[in-house]
Amino acid sequence: MARSIDATKRREVLEYIRQTFGTPEFSTRKVAKRFGISEYSVRQIGREGGMSSLASVATRELVKNAIEQQRSNDAERRTALASRMLDVAENALDDMSNPCVVYNFGGKENSYNEHELSKPGFADQRNLMIIAATAIDKHRVLDQYDAVASRASAFDAWLADMTGQPTEATKR
Repeated sequence: MARSIDATKRREVLEYIRQTFGTPEFSTRKVAKRFGISEYSVRQIGREGGMSSLASVATRELVKNAIEQQRSNDAERRTALASRMLDVAENALDDMSNPCVVYNFGGKENSYNEHELSKPGFADQRNLMIIAATAIDKHRVLDQYDAVASRASAFDAWLADMTGQPTEATKR
């Protein structure tokens, strides 16, 4: 028991811990600095108030929140990338039938020659088709990733409801 801290201050510290616990404002260091006591005293007061292992629980809570935020950010980025992949595929397919310029450098006179064709040659069309197919495939992969994740979490929630037992996904 931290003896040098009076009962009134102990109650204030414990009340503050209970109010901020699990939020970004809580850490034993911040509480200690706010009340002018040691981090050990904060942990002791918390333990005496029925809140065991404050640091590890708060850290787990902060890490859990950070992971959820990162997952949300990643999902938004995947959605934006999937949209861009469709744009790339669409542009490549459009370029297959649009006029294009072919050119040549060099030769004996070191000259530059260019010609406009009504559409790209067969090799260029093949390359544009490969670009489009790859972009469509990558769009599908990105789209399916989030669909599978949302189906898995929906299934876990259903399973938890049916069994009354939380699954690993619903514990997060």
